[in-house]
Amino acid sequence: MNTEPEQREAHVSTRSDNRLGRCLNVYVNEPEGHMGEHPPRHAGVALTPATRTARWWIACAVIAVLVAGAGAVVRWSQREPARYAIEESPKVRLTVRAAQSDYPEGKEFARDVELLLGVYLQRLRHADADDLARLGAPWFTQKRAAAQRRISEFSASSGRPVEAVIADPVAPGLATVELRFKGGERHVLDVVEEDGVWWVALGEGDPAGP
Repeated sequence: MNTEPEQREAHVSTRSDNRLGRCLNVYVNEPEGHMGEHPPRHAGVALTPATRTARWWIACAVIAVLVAGAGAVVRWSQREPARYAIEESPKVRLTVRAAQSDYPEGKEFARDVELLLGVYLQRLRHADADDLARLGAPWFTQKRAAAQRRISEFSASSGRPVEAVIADPVAPGLATVELRFKGGERHVLDVVEEDGVWWVALGEGDPAGP
């Protein structure tokens, strides 16, 4: 009778871990007396080249995610503030609609320029030429003088209910708006868009762009 326990080598095939992507080849020397039982505590674990490669790729992926997240945080912290916004007062009683047309662009323009028109009316009522001039397209000149003229003409009317009618766009990023104040007064202005921001064509400049 052989007193030495017969040795056998148990090979546990490589398995894919769905979360960590690790590859392991486990080699266990298990005495005969342990057959059918849990393997011994000190199982030999050998890392194959595939395992090292998988871990390297995992490390690269983690680093890439961290770098991308840090970049997003930096961009968020450095983002530009809103160019303009509606203030709590004075209240603006504004209705915006597109003129009757067979083209859908007018309705899109109406949605896009509603914020700009609301701020424009508020600043007209404030009667601050410098503040109103900041709504002028950046490439326009003589904006303060033009703002002062508009304040003189329309500041008193800007507190009334007003309907803004958006005409068919003349070109992409360029449209004409007619402000119809309660009482019959009318004010026509052009609005222009640059890099997703809408401005008033205020002063001297080409509405088609810089």
